Amino acid sequence: MRKAQAITPLLLILVLALSLGVRLSYYSLWDKNPDRNTFSDDIPLLINMDGYFYLRMAEQIQQGTYDTLDEKSVYPQGASRRSVPPLLSSITAWTSSTFSMRLEDAALLIPAIIGSLLVFPMFFVGRFYGGNLAGICAALFAAVGPGFVERSSVGFFDTDGGNIFFAATCAAMFMQFGARKSWKRYLWLAGGFVSYGLFLLWWDQTLEAVSAVALLPLVGALIVDYRPRRREAAIFFAALAVVGLAFIFLQGSGFIGASIERATRTLAYVKKETTAFPNPAMFVGEQQRLQLSLISERTMGSMIGMILGFAGLTLLVWKQRLRCHYLSGFIITGVMSFLAARFVIFLIPLLALGIAYLITWLWSRDNEQSIWRLAAIGCFALALLLQMMTIYGFRQVSVASSHPEVTEVMLKLKDLTPDNSVLWANWDIAYPLMLYSDRATIVDGQSRTAERFWINCVPFACATQRQAANWMQFYVAHGEEGLQKAKNDLGGTWAAALPRLLDLLAMGPDAAGESLRQEFNSPEERGAMLAFLFPQDTPPIYLFLDHRSMHTPWYTVGRWDFANKQGFMPTINLFISAMVDEHNLKALAFRFGYLITANLDTGIAMVGGRRHELSKFITLESPDNTIRTYRDEGNVIGYNPMARGGAFSSPQVVDTVIYQLLVGDKNDSSYFSNVYDQPILVQCWQVSGDHYSQQAN
Repeated sequence: MRKAQAITPLLLILVLALSLGVRLSYYSLWDKNPDRNTFSDDIPLLINMDGYFYLRMAEQIQQGTYDTLDEKSVYPQGASRRSVPPLLSSITAWTSSTFSMRLEDAALLIPAIIGSLLVFPMFFVGRFYGGNLAGICAALFAAVGPGFVERSSVGFFDTDGGNIFFAATCAAMFMQFGARKSWKRYLWLAGGFVSYGLFLLWWDQTLEAVSAVALLPLVGALIVDYRPRRREAAIFFAALAVVGLAFIFLQGSGFIGASIERATRTLAYVKKETTAFPNPAMFVGEQQRLQLSLISERTMGSMIGMILGFAGLTLLVWKQRLRCHYLSGFIITGVMSFLAARFVIFLIPLLALGIAYLITWLWSRDNEQSIWRLAAIGCFALALLLQMMTIYGFRQVSVASSHPEVTEVMLKLKDLTPDNSVLWANWDIAYPLMLYSDRATIVDGQSRTAERFWINCVPFACATQRQAANWMQFYVAHGEEGLQKAKNDLGGTWAAALPRLLDLLAMGPDAAGESLRQEFNSPEERGAMLAFLFPQDTPPIYLFLDHRSMHTPWYTVGRWDFANKQGFMPTINLFISAMVDEHNLKALAFRFGYLITANLDTGIAMVGGRRHELSKFITLESPDNTIRTYRDEGNVIGYNPMARGGAFSSPQVVDTVIYQLLVGDKNDSSYFSNVYDQPILVQCWQVSGDHYSQQAN
């Protein structure tokens, strides 16, 4: 017994070393391929775009410019923020300053360290249910869950590693509070509340989710296990009520109502409910439902591992049914993993605990028969092998989210644009764009409501550059309040007002003035409306396009059918390194790397091994395009000889502004003037809309 107890700390250290090692192994991405994963003076790029949200706040903390209103996010109204910055950003700023390292270098390493710390709370959770062996196994299988390793490895700078760590820590603390009978249980309670507070600072965007995951184990402990004497109970619940009321008071009188509203809105978002505007969750990868095979791969490495985990979890719930309420937070979020990929990492601790409990049960069978212990060893080895193999496969396909040349251009925009400029870009790249350009954007991932999602996509999908320029000018001048005014003045409903608004912006001031006679009889009213639609004074506006923008649902959202609440999802594949002669095309898909070929005599294309019949092959040349027509229906290949690239796409996207500019490299100089131009990869255009002056008219 003593020997077993002495070896436990050593085994835990070995598990910690393995956990840290698999995460640090991702560093080879930057070490072996710096040209793809670094930019400007070897600054490392992050694997995920959301990391730049926290990195930008870390920079502001260092510079002393962090404020509760972020004026450069969600232009023109700005984005409100908490007075206390996220813990992840604060730790990063402190690490960078203390160790004299770049913020990006600190951001590479911190996720690996935070993610590895999960071994400690998971050891105590496992030990609570099955002793030291279960604790070691639970710590191991949770720490090396492939999806968790991927989202807490070197370069994946986000809250995921800390989310699981703090959730498990709260559960471990409240377990001890419920299990102990002496006054020391209140020390564990205090530790649980401290962990909950740190959790709130860590995952600061989701108060309701954090509270549910962290406090449900405490609720279970109070209902099932907490049985103090009457006087002690009266003091405890009175103190708990005071703390709760003080918290609500500090949050404000509308805190409870606002929390319910946020929770309802979040649930609607996850369930992908659609109002007038398209729900962004329908198009965001981490909000999509995963197939069971993919869930099993991300949690335990394979379906076999997942089955072992659920078998062990079922056994645990049966054997420990009076104590399994401490897992309620993980169970609820684990169930949600079948609704959205974002929550899959919360299933990993549950399944890890299940496998750990199964192994412990097999090992401790009566009479210590060798067959049972061999089964336990086999289960352990198989589960670990499957996880490690999957981790290796994930690492092989990991790559920085932003292209180095694109990020380099973001940095150059500090010199290429005035300080008060507004950059219109796809929400997906807004975080690094704000960080490196220090310019305002209109929407980003955190502020992406359904309305802003649509607003953002509209100019990409416009049929004319005039309409796109006027739309951007209108929104930058008036924001969402202006959109609401347009709704009230032009039909009263979104379905009626928004198409009308876009039509007027496409006409320009003169034609729009004539068209507005049907709504406004008075010349003064028409003049006021035209001045509203085509404002005089706006800050400089720039359209920033990159290859990622083309592979987002800009067309589906930007041409959303408000009457039927639906949109068309086109095919779009950019390609580069094209070799073209009179009869054949051969190129590489930009995003996916597979081969694209086409027989230009027959109009038959092979894309990633799949056969497609083309309707047209368009050579995008100045002043006029050259078109080969093959049939009435089918996808289209547009080829830009100057860029040696182009797009394989549905025919509907060819007449859109983003296609005209990014693929065709053709601009109407009245509305778009070039600032930086590398077709297919990255562009920046200065935007000039039409203006209406009441004085001149």
